[in-house]
Amino acid sequence: MIAARARVSSASRARLAVLMLALALTLAASAQAPRAFTVAVHDTLSFQVIGATSAYAIDANIADASASNGTITIYGRSAGRTQLVVISMTGQSTFALVVEPQRNAAQAAADANRGSAGHVESRYASAGRQLQNTVHLERVTAKQRTELHLEHIQYGAAEGTRASSSIPSASYRIFTKDRELTFLDRQVDHSPLTVSSMTIRGAHYLDEHWRFHAGYTAYTLFQSFLLPADRRTVIGAAYVESLGPHARITPGIFAYRDGQTASMLYDYDLGERLSARAELGLSHTRSFSAGAAAQLAYADDRDRVHVDLRYRPREFATPMPSDPRGLFADTAWTRTFRDGSSLDAAFSSSDFDLPNLRQRTRTANVNARVRLTDTLALLGGASYGSFDSASSVTIPLGLAYDRPRFGVTALARWAEASTTNEGGLGYRIAARASLGRVFASTYVDYQRQAPTLALIFREEPDLALALAQLGITATTPADIARALRENAVLFELGYIEGVTVDLAPARTQAGFELAWLGAGPARPQVRARLLFNRLESVGNATDTVIATISASRRLTEAADVYASYSWWKTARRGEEPMVEPLVEAGVRYRFDELPSFGAHGSIRGAVYVDENLDGVPDGTGVAEAQIDVDGTPRARTSADGSFTVGGLTSGTHRVVARVPRDANAYFTTPSRVEASSGDTLHFGVAFTPARVFGRVTSDAGEGLVAKVALAQGSARFEAQTASDGSFTIAAPPGEWELSVDPLSLPAGYSSVEARSVRLARETPRTETFTIRANRSISGRAPAGVASIVVEPLGKTVPVDAEGHFAIRSLPAGEVTLRARFGSHELTRRVTLPREPASLTEIALGDARENVAVAANARVIFAVAHANASPAASVAANTPPASAPRDGRFVVQLGTFRVHANAVDAVVQARRNGVEANVITGAQYTVVRTAPFATRSDANAVSAQLTHAGLEAIVLPLR
Repeated sequence: MIAARARVSSASRARLAVLMLALALTLAASAQAPRAFTVAVHDTLSFQVIGATSAYAIDANIADASASNGTITIYGRSAGRTQLVVISMTGQSTFALVVEPQRNAAQAAADANRGSAGHVESRYASAGRQLQNTVHLERVTAKQRTELHLEHIQYGAAEGTRASSSIPSASYRIFTKDRELTFLDRQVDHSPLTVSSMTIRGAHYLDEHWRFHAGYTAYTLFQSFLLPADRRTVIGAAYVESLGPHARITPGIFAYRDGQTASMLYDYDLGERLSARAELGLSHTRSFSAGAAAQLAYADDRDRVHVDLRYRPREFATPMPSDPRGLFADTAWTRTFRDGSSLDAAFSSSDFDLPNLRQRTRTANVNARVRLTDTLALLGGASYGSFDSASSVTIPLGLAYDRPRFGVTALARWAEASTTNEGGLGYRIAARASLGRVFASTYVDYQRQAPTLALIFREEPDLALALAQLGITATTPADIARALRENAVLFELGYIEGVTVDLAPARTQAGFELAWLGAGPARPQVRARLLFNRLESVGNATDTVIATISASRRLTEAADVYASYSWWKTARRGEEPMVEPLVEAGVRYRFDELPSFGAHGSIRGAVYVDENLDGVPDGTGVAEAQIDVDGTPRARTSADGSFTVGGLTSGTHRVVARVPRDANAYFTTPSRVEASSGDTLHFGVAFTPARVFGRVTSDAGEGLVAKVALAQGSARFEAQTASDGSFTIAAPPGEWELSVDPLSLPAGYSSVEARSVRLARETPRTETFTIRANRSISGRAPAGVASIVVEPLGKTVPVDAEGHFAIRSLPAGEVTLRARFGSHELTRRVTLPREPASLTEIALGDARENVAVAANARVIFAVAHANASPAASVAANTPPASAPRDGRFVVQLGTFRVHANAVDAVVQARRNGVEANVITGAQYTVVRTAPFATRSDANAVSAQLTHAGLEAIVLPLR
């Protein structure tokens, strides 16, 4: 059901044509942030949205979201799917958000250590009187990992309905090093033309080459809801052939109820920086037809590109009838400039031809943020949207003022619609503020000729609020197009029975959010959110109010509770208001060990003295050594060093040996091992180590923070230097190679060669590494100058035909540049800082000579030294003016190669109540706090960040 009219004058068509030509030129290489985001449990994801003032996840139990200075930060709380709502200068945007179980290397190691784990969760929702129970179990052995997942929903009896129950999700999975076998439910994401992000219930097998899937469509996901799907058979097989370290090709064939599809898929992957795929498909239903798809994702420090193109003709076979046919394009591009300005552009095109949805959409938008000062930015852009015969053009212009704890955005928008051939002025005012752990944001938005999405959905109490929010949050042409494209399956399944895409004469939206994010092990959180939406049409108005308050906290290390209350009211002029209260509450419990009902066993062994460091006992045992099993002390060794731990369940256990308190003792064999019942273990210990003491300093005598390592074959001992550059390493006697890890050095320092050292017991060795800071001067000399002499170094450097010169490998302090210019001598004194620096645009012969650092000099290698003094930086690279200059210590959160990771560290620090600054260099970005007057103050902040899971060190500021 589509309501739209078109009356476009020739003048209006001309204006639209000019605007679309401008947009087309801007979008020639378009692509911006992806329309869907994925983050792992307990991981954080950050990305930029121009003018963003607030962000939240529809289901706060699955993810947390926040906005600060245009940076959106997502934190995964528990596995599941929901929607991310971002409030920005152009309105509200919704994105699909998937939180996956954490499966990185550290988590896999933790799983292997604990042997078994899992969680249970119970959740009650008043809508539909729904009780949902989830059980997830994992068991890990040395050779495989198994998972059991089960979700059960009980629906209470209501007027006209009976109580019922269902199992929307169930799976049993077995993983080995190179194989996966899954029974029942698995989300299959094979390719764009075959099966894409669809849950298939059946049997699945995957290894290094083969992919097999056989079953039927089980359910579909909408936000956090599991909706029963129309059962349709899916059988597929594919073979993966590697074409090198980064490319592979995958031929495959899939059979569905209505036809078959053969596919040839090509993938190219360079990690997070670049991934691309292309696919050709041949389908047979009543006749043969061909389809094609291409996807591209690119990201670096300045640009992000996303392209998704798909074409499937009407007769193309797909698993579900709701899978879109026709030409679909979704492209976006974002660029961040060095001064903090940014530009993004996007274009999408969709053609829907479904029984309950027939719609053609075209959208394009360009947004720019021009940074005028550190706190003030100019906002502007343009957007175009077309839905069948209705179209609109919007041009926004405004200002944004941003401080770390406060920000306000004011925006005016001119909108013109084809249905009325008239324009109107709208506005948007948004503000945010924070105080300690309290965060607040609000906005008021008034639109003329506003694109709207009205949904007619069947009576489903548990879905009603989510579907209503879907229509309200789609406030731009791009939002509406995305909502239709990503939720087409709801039309096919009958949950949405009709849709109206129209241009309302006026729409007013207002929102307010208040959040308190507590600290400490309990991690308490309270959020309150209010949304008001008014649509005005000829002779009618509809008001919708949605208010929600939610809270969560950790009761113990293993148990979390959460609850929320929503109040939803819809009032239409001349009708009785509809009010719906909704309550939701749940509890989640995690455990690290499963109960065992089988036989119990034991692990035995010995801790022995190994002074010869050869792994062979010297005949003496180590008494009173502590033996931990799965993190719990279970036994102590006897006088001869032997031990026995009984009562152990089957499976793999983590065993750790700890020697009595002796500062000189160290293990000559691994002290942490995995073992099963019946195994015998041996741990070797030596008590007379050799030691090397030393210091890592710059060529100016400054201590450097770096990683130092002793290596001998496969043996390796590492140490992190203190703030003054000192280090100590204990190791067995012998010949070792001592080195400084070049990647651990601050930016701008040269690497140093490793050296061979011989260590002996009771004879400490002292070594000092002096690291040269890269300092250089470049500029221009008058025509006719052939060379320049650098004093007091006595170095002579040539000058090219155009007068350019470059002087490298300079020490800290003052140098004098001298050159002969005819009968005159030109001189220039330049003072180089103690830290790395590259001074450019030094003009030899400038009247303003004999200055400490030339006034027109530009430092292009920013100071990234962890101990750099504020005076060593220049305008664009110094901490904010508000940072005190008389402090003695700073807390450093890290040195990053990728600027986005540095921004993420700043956001995480601010979420924990600590203000941090970014110092950008040519290769690295340093994140650190403003100076503190005393070391104790800096230590307190460092401890606060460490408790929150952030790495932090205290450094003296000289």
